[in-house]
Amino acid sequence: MPGSLPPLPLVVGGARSGKSAFAESLVTASARPRRYIATAEAWDDEMRDRIVRHRSDRGTGWITVE
Repeated sequence: MPGSLPPLPLVVGGARSGKSAFAESLVTASARPRRYIATAEAWDDEMRDRIVRHRSDRGTGWITVE
C-alpha cells in the first residue's frame, strides 16, 4: 500500500549510499511524527558540514535524537 510503513522501518546502507534521503522520503510521505536518530559524530570539518547539510535538507518538523 503506497505511503504505508511497517511499525518500525529500519533503513541501512553504506556511507553515502542515499539511505538518509530514502528514509526521509518514506517518513515525509507518511502521516507519522518525524524522528531522526543521528549516529554520526563530527570529528572533522567535512563531517560537520555534512551534518549541517542534512539538518538543512530535512527542514522543520523533525525531532533529532543524537
